[in-house]
Amino acid sequence: MFPFAVTRAERIASGDPRLSIEERYQGEKDYLARTEAAARELVKQRYVLDRDVPRMVDLARERWRALVSQTQAKN
Repeated sequence: MFPFAVTRAERIASGDPRLSIEERYQGEKDYLARTEAAARELVKQRYVLDRDVPRMVDLARERWRALVSQTQAKN
């Protein structure tokens, strides 16, 4: 896995053409809402069980916080 840069400045400095996390999402709440919506769509398509959605969102929250905290620690 190659995570997205957290900030636009990091993305530009590294030459990564993919949008950074801050360019993709308005914040953690937006990211988690989109994650949950995507998981709910997978439930509708019968790829995921409804009971697994909260855990998927929890894992996304952990990943978000880990990535953001790494960047904050650098600054």
